[in-house]
Amino acid sequence: MHGFKKLLVQAGLLVLLLPLSATAQQEYVIGEGDLLRVTVYDNPDLTTEARVSGDGRISFPLIGEVVVNELSVADAEKAIAAMLEAGYIVKPQVHIFIAEYKSKKVTVLGEVAKPGIVILRGASTLMEVLSDAGGITLNAGDTIVIQRKLIKPSPERRIARSLAEKDEKKENTNKDDKNENAKKDAANNILSVLTEKKEKTENKENDELNVIVDTKRLFEEGDVTANVPVQAGDSIYVPKAAFVYVNGEVKTPGAYKITNGLTVLKAITIAGGFTIKASESRTRIIRKTEKGEVKIKAKFDDLVMPDDIIMVPESYF
Repeated sequence: MHGFKKLLVQAGLLVLLLPLSATAQQEYVIGEGDLLRVTVYDNPDLTTEARVSGDGRISFPLIGEVVVNELSVADAEKAIAAMLEAGYIVKPQVHIFIAEYKSKKVTVLGEVAKPGIVILRGASTLMEVLSDAGGITLNAGDTIVIQRKLIKPSPERRIARSLAEKDEKKENTNKDDKNENAKKDAANNILSVLTEKKEKTENKENDELNVIVDTKRLFEEGDVTANVPVQAGDSIYVPKAAFVYVNGEVKTPGAYKITNGLTVLKAITIAGGFTIKASESRTRIIRKTEKGEVKIKAKFDDLVMPDDIIMVPESYF
């Protein structure tokens, strides 16, 4: 079973090594720290590589600073094209390539080989993130917890403001140019649509969401619904498994991982079953409580609890 988990994790790692599709690139939402390579068809002199600043801007030839923060690649291309078309280039074809991903991060903690920060490269799933964290350890429990903060962001209006500032400067020097004004109106219309589109998605209340994923469904059963998408800012925690200890007259005494529905009898069976010397009726559970350790007469259909010790004594006869 552990070998199967390892193979699945390795398979997930291979997925990470594949380049993002054109569609994934277009849908990626740009953020602070991302390195963008911007090209304009038939205008090689405008090719620019720029990192998104702390206030969400990049500097681009002819048009100066452009706000790209929280825009998809496709929308950022439209924004730059609109600004270039407003007085510089006729029908510019702008292409943006994410040269380096930096803005989208998740935290992975607990029973993974490399806990810490994982950078998201476009749309990512839980399997891909765990693969990037080196995979889960053999001590991982039966569930994975994804903690997500749903924060209502402030309305994004800087795009329209950026255009308005540039349009105002041009109006002071080109008041009589009707054709240029028409191009400015078109640019403003495009960016107004983009801003309105963002504002419609921002009407959310501050909240927190916890997603619980069954590791058996994810790794062993190959259930695609368990391979949930992750989002920037998620905290992923892989808890350590709880163990039960089976000692005494069983064939393979030792510590065993507690799985859902593990009973005393199942735990003993996993430990190889009773030896011929075992006194089955005198089997006891040593359990830790707030008042200390207590001894309980074991019922075979009882569920075991973390750190239980199942003691199977030797028969008197």
